[in-house]
This record gives sequence, structure tokens and C-alpha cells, in this order.
Amino acid sequence: MVMLTELYAKENTQDFISKYNKYNTVCRGMGYERKSCKGKYPELFPFETLQRIVAFHARMSSHQQNIGSQAVVVFGKVTLNSGSAYNGNTGIFTAPTDGIYSFTWTILTTPGSKFITEIVINGNIVGYDYANGKS
Repeated sequence: MVMLTELYAKENTQDFISKYNKYNTVCRGMGYERKSCKGKYPELFPFETLQRIVAFHARMSSHQQNIGSQAVVVFGKVTLNSGSAYNGNTGIFTAPTDGIYSFTWTILTTPGSKFITEIVINGNIVGYDYANGKS
């Protein structure tokens, strides 16, 4: 199961985690549960399969400046990492299973500066954000 959540501008980390926990409770109430299929139904699951919720929330741990073109922006302060799919040291998310994943991010810049960010999957740009620090 994949958990899709968004952090809106007026929410804080605790709001996000609270919302995540509510989703988790609803999913368990609908019969979804975290479990390992290891050793069960070998004809259906020849390899170890782990059903788990994947969700993370990360933010900048320091001010960034003069980041080079195509550099990975690392959101190093990780406050939620269910499923351990996001690496706060490298800034890379590795999807543990096929699924639908939703990402949102906010970029700010100083007056007179601009900053373009892209989300890239296997070398392909699939989304971007543009911040223009016009005063």
C-alpha cells in the first residue's frame, strides 16, 4: 500500500504526522495491515514481499546558496520516513514497489534571485518548480 499525503503551506510537521497517523488508522480499519508475506504462498510470492506504507516529510536543514546546475537538493531534516524510502543524506527517494507516488515541495529565494527545481525519475524530468525573487 502506498500512502499519499501532502503538506500544505499552513501546516506544520506535527499536523502532517497527525494526518498521516489518521490515514494509517483508516487504512487499518479497512483491513489493510503491515505484514510480511515471507514464507507464505510461495507459489504467488516467490520472493520476499513486504507490504508497507511509504511516506516521508523532509525539509531543508541549512540555507543553500550557489547550487550548481543539475545538483541534487538535499532536504536533510527528515521528520517522517515510513518505509525508509527517502535518504536524507543523498536527497534521493527510491520507490520500494511500483505504485503511485505524490510529491510536493516549496522553494523560496531571496530578492533578485531565481531558482528552478525539478523532480527527476531515472533521468527524466517529470515536474518542476520556479521561484523568482522579484522584490
